[in-house]
Amino acid sequence: VKKGKVALEKSNGSTSTEHSGKVDRLNAARQIREAKRVEVLKSRRGMGGVTPPPRLVVILPITKNAGSSQLKNNIISPNTEAENVEMGEIESGPVTVDLGQGQQRLTVVESPRDVLAFLDLMMVADVLALTFEATERVDALGDLLLTAARNFSMPSAVL
Repeated sequence: VKKGKVALEKSNGSTSTEHSGKVDRLNAARQIREAKRVEVLKSRRGMGGVTPPPRLVVILPITKNAGSSQLKNNIISPNTEAENVEMGEIESGPVTVDLGQGQQRLTVVESPRDVLAFLDLMMVADVLALTFEATERVDALGDLLLTAARNFSMPSAVL
Protein backbone atom coordinates (compact mmCIF):
# COMPACT_ATOMS: atom_id res chain seq x y z
CA VAL A 1 0.00 0.00 0.00
CA LYS A 2 1.85 3.04 -1.27
CA LYS A 3 -0.60 5.82 -0.48
CA GLY A 4 0.35 8.03 -3.46
CA LYS A 5 4.11 7.91 -3.05
CA VAL A 6 6.12 7.18 -6.14
CA ALA A 7 9.52 5.54 -5.83
CA LEU A 8 12.43 7.25 -7.57
CA GLU A 9 14.05 5.18 -10.21
CA LYS A 10 17.78 4.85 -9.79
CA SER A 11 19.80 5.36 -12.93
CA ASN A 12 22.24 2.74 -14.10
CA GLY A 13 25.55 4.61 -13.84
CA SER A 14 24.49 7.73 -15.75
CA THR A 15 25.08 10.99 -13.92
CA SER A 16 22.94 14.05 -13.92
CA THR A 17 23.79 16.91 -16.24
CA GLU A 18 24.79 19.15 -13.34
CA HIS A 19 27.22 16.57 -12.04
CA SER A 20 28.70 15.86 -15.48
CA GLY A 21 29.26 19.61 -16.00
CA LYS A 22 31.26 19.74 -12.78
CA VAL A 23 33.30 16.71 -13.82
CA ASP A 24 33.98 18.33 -17.20
CA ARG A 25 35.17 21.57 -15.55
CA LEU A 26 37.45 19.66 -13.17
CA ASN A 27 38.85 17.60 -16.04
CA ALA A 28 39.51 20.72 -18.14
CA ALA A 29 41.31 22.41 -15.22
CA ARG A 30 43.41 19.28 -14.67
CA GLN A 31 44.37 19.17 -18.35
CA ILE A 32 45.40 22.85 -18.28
CA ARG A 33 47.53 22.25 -15.16
CA GLU A 34 49.18 19.24 -16.79
CA ALA A 35 49.91 21.18 -20.00
CA LYS A 36 51.52 24.01 -17.99
CA ARG A 37 53.60 21.51 -16.02
CA VAL A 38 54.83 19.84 -19.21
CA GLU A 39 55.69 23.24 -20.72
CA VAL A 40 57.72 24.23 -17.64
CA LEU A 41 59.59 20.92 -17.74
CA LYS A 42 60.37 21.39 -21.44
CA SER A 43 61.71 24.88 -20.86
CA ARG A 44 63.86 23.67 -17.96
CA ARG A 45 65.28 20.89 -20.12
CA GLY A 46 65.91 23.28 -22.99
CA MET A 47 63.49 21.60 -25.38
CA GLY A 48 60.66 24.11 -25.50
CA GLY A 49 60.66 27.59 -26.91
CA VAL A 50 64.05 29.13 -27.56
CA THR A 51 66.81 26.59 -27.90
CA PRO A 52 69.69 26.98 -25.45
CA PRO A 53 73.20 27.65 -26.70
CA PRO A 54 75.25 24.58 -27.57
CA ARG A 55 77.72 23.12 -25.08
CA LEU A 56 81.27 24.17 -25.84
CA VAL A 57 83.73 21.26 -25.99
CA VAL A 58 87.37 22.37 -26.09
CA ILE A 59 89.99 19.81 -27.15
CA LEU A 60 93.49 20.61 -25.89
CA PRO A 61 96.50 18.62 -27.10
CA ILE A 62 98.96 18.32 -24.20
CA THR A 63 101.62 16.57 -26.30
CA LYS A 64 102.72 17.57 -29.80
CA ASN A 65 101.22 14.57 -31.63
CA ALA A 66 98.14 14.09 -29.47
CA GLY A 67 95.65 13.51 -32.26
CA SER A 68 93.13 16.17 -31.26
CA SER A 69 91.77 16.37 -34.81
CA GLN A 70 91.09 12.62 -34.67
CA LEU A 71 89.12 13.09 -31.44
CA LYS A 72 87.21 15.95 -33.05
CA ASN A 73 86.35 13.74 -36.04
CA ASN A 74 85.25 10.94 -33.69
CA ILE A 75 82.87 13.32 -31.93
CA ILE A 76 81.48 14.77 -35.15
CA SER A 77 81.36 11.80 -37.55
CA PRO A 78 78.48 9.85 -35.91
CA ASN A 79 76.42 13.04 -36.10
CA THR A 80 76.25 13.80 -39.80
CA GLU A 81 74.13 16.91 -39.32
CA ALA A 82 77.03 19.27 -38.60
CA GLU A 83 75.91 22.84 -39.18
CA ASN A 84 77.67 24.93 -41.83
CA VAL A 85 80.50 22.45 -42.29
CA GLU A 86 81.55 20.12 -45.06
CA MET A 87 83.44 16.99 -43.97
CA GLY A 88 86.64 18.42 -45.52
CA GLU A 89 86.39 21.58 -43.41
CA ILE A 90 86.40 19.74 -40.08
CA GLU A 91 90.17 20.13 -39.80
CA SER A 92 89.98 23.77 -38.70
CA GLY A 93 87.53 26.00 -36.87
CA PRO A 94 84.64 25.33 -34.53
CA VAL A 95 81.98 22.83 -35.56
CA THR A 96 78.45 22.73 -34.13
CA VAL A 97 76.81 19.30 -34.01
CA ASP A 98 73.14 18.56 -33.35
CA LEU A 99 72.89 15.32 -31.37
CA GLY A 100 69.26 14.65 -32.24
CA GLN A 101 65.69 15.66 -31.53
CA GLY A 102 65.37 17.05 -28.02
CA GLN A 103 69.02 16.46 -27.18
CA GLN A 104 72.02 18.69 -26.70
CA ARG A 105 73.99 20.52 -29.34
CA LEU A 106 77.77 20.63 -29.12
CA THR A 107 80.29 23.08 -30.50
CA VAL A 108 83.66 21.36 -30.78
CA VAL A 109 86.78 23.55 -30.84
CA GLU A 110 90.43 22.52 -31.05
CA SER A 111 92.59 24.71 -28.85
CA PRO A 112 95.99 25.73 -30.17
CA ARG A 113 98.99 24.87 -28.02
CA ASP A 114 99.22 28.43 -26.74
CA VAL A 115 98.80 29.34 -23.06
CA LEU A 116 96.76 32.52 -23.56
CA ALA A 117 94.45 30.98 -26.17
CA PHE A 118 93.99 27.93 -23.96
CA LEU A 119 93.12 30.07 -20.92
CA ASP A 120 90.57 32.05 -22.93
CA LEU A 121 88.91 28.88 -24.19
CA MET A 122 89.05 27.18 -20.80
CA MET A 123 87.14 30.03 -19.15
CA VAL A 124 84.16 29.61 -21.49
CA ALA A 125 84.31 25.84 -22.06
CA ASP A 126 81.61 23.53 -20.72
CA VAL A 127 83.71 20.42 -21.38
CA LEU A 128 87.50 20.32 -21.58
CA ALA A 129 89.08 17.30 -23.25
CA LEU A 130 92.82 16.94 -22.70
CA THR A 131 94.48 14.67 -25.26
CA PHE A 132 97.79 12.86 -24.80
CA GLU A 133 99.97 10.67 -26.99
CA ALA A 134 100.58 7.39 -25.17
CA THR A 135 104.14 6.96 -26.39
CA GLU A 136 105.24 10.56 -25.95
CA ARG A 137 106.25 12.41 -22.79
CA VAL A 138 104.58 15.66 -21.80
CA ASP A 139 106.86 18.50 -22.88
CA ALA A 140 107.44 21.82 -21.09
CA LEU A 141 104.55 23.57 -22.85
CA GLY A 142 102.17 20.72 -22.01
CA ASP A 143 103.26 20.88 -18.38
CA LEU A 144 102.69 24.65 -18.41
CA LEU A 145 99.18 24.14 -19.84
CA LEU A 146 98.34 21.58 -17.14
CA THR A 147 99.66 23.91 -14.43
CA ALA A 148 97.61 26.79 -15.83
CA ALA A 149 94.51 24.58 -15.88
CA ARG A 150 95.11 23.56 -12.28
CA ASN A 151 95.61 27.20 -11.22
CA PHE A 152 92.40 28.27 -12.96
CA SER A 153 90.21 26.14 -10.67
CA MET A 154 90.11 22.94 -12.67
CA PRO A 155 89.26 20.16 -10.20
CA SER A 156 92.29 18.10 -9.24
CA ALA A 157 90.25 14.91 -9.74
CA VAL A 158 90.11 15.70 -13.45
CA LEU A 159 93.85 16.14 -13.68
